[in-house]
Formats: sequence, structure tokens, C-alpha cells
Amino acid sequence: MKVILLVLTFLVLSSCRSTYYKAWEYLGHEKRDLLISKLSTTKKSQAHTKKQVRDILTEIKNRYGTKESEVDKFYQRLKNDYNSFHDQTIKIKKEANDIRTIANDLFEEWHREAQSFQNKNYKKQSLYKLKKTKESFNKLSKKLEQSENQLEGVDRTLKDQVLFIKHNLNTRSLIVFSNEISKIELEIQTLIQKMNFSLEETQNFELTLN
Repeated sequence: MKVILLVLTFLVLSSCRSTYYKAWEYLGHEKRDLLISKLSTTKKSQAHTKKQVRDILTEIKNRYGTKESEVDKFYQRLKNDYNSFHDQTIKIKKEANDIRTIANDLFEEWHREAQSFQNKNYKKQSLYKLKKTKESFNKLSKKLEQSENQLEGVDRTLKDQVLFIKHNLNTRSLIVFSNEISKIELEIQTLIQKMNFSLEETQNFELTLN
């Protein structure tokens, strides 16, 4: 089963999306089910990232008074934290792209199937539901994009700090570094806020699928 899931994951954004969907349909899962699953995964990833950046900020603040003999340890810890955060940033961006891909494919299928209704009332209701669902998704997509942009901003800022300390492994680098703390804290707080907005919009969109 694990091998099947790995293959399906590889196929989702490749030219073999039709094969990907057919394989999942064979297992009893429609595009709507896949989208709900991706939304759930993204919510967990964003919740994990919020905790991650809070922990990084706490670690940075607690190292203000680090002795010169401990700067290297601080650098190693911060570098590891940044690498983990960077990996998480890439993961969230991929998940967001997966969501957009599956949603767009779902909407195309939905519209095509709605047009095939012989019953005009069914067709009208289906197209109206599709319209409302797409409107809700567009709101979610914008919130996800804002979170992604903020993620990239925090990622660049943290990378700068890691490289600066790497090139200046002494307490003077921490003095300069401390002047950037307020900027980092503001960026992280903004990131958390935008993630909260996207999580809220995700929940709203999920309601339209139920």
C-alpha cells in the first residue's frame, strides 16, 4: 500500500494526472475526497510551522547573552532550525500547489458533468453550487498565496541571520544580530497571522464541500 501511495504522490503533478485520478477512483476516492485530504494535510503543516517559528524566535531571544565560546553552538542550533523550517516551507508550497491542481481539475470535471444533465433543474442547481464553491476556493487560494509569500520572506530573513553568524562566529555578530530581532519577530507574527487566516478560510471552504 505504501508503494502505491508513493507512486500516486509522484503522479499528482505530472502529466499522468488522469492515471493518478483513475488509480484513486479504483480505490474508492474521488477528486473531492483527495482535495479534502490535501486540505487536512495542509492544515497540519501550517499548525506545525507556526509552532516551529515560535520555537525559533524563543531560541533566538534566549541567546542574547551568549558568550563568545558558545556562539558556534548557537550557530549550529540556529542553522538546524532554519534548515528544518526551510524544508517545511518547501513542503507547504508543494501542498498548496497540489490543492490548486486538484481543485481546478475537480471544477473542470464538475462543470463538464453538470452540462450533461438532461434535467434542467438539476443542471441549474449543480452549476450554482459549482459557482459558490469556486468563489470560496478563490478566497482560500488568495489566503494560501499570502501565507506562502510571508513564508518566503521569513525564510530569507532567517537565512541571512544564519549566514551572517556563520561568517562572524563571535559575540559581535550577536550584537548586530540582536538589532534584527524586532524585525524577525514582526515577520514571524505576521506569518502566524496570515496562516491563521488561511486556516480559517480552509475550514470555510471545507464546509462548502460537505
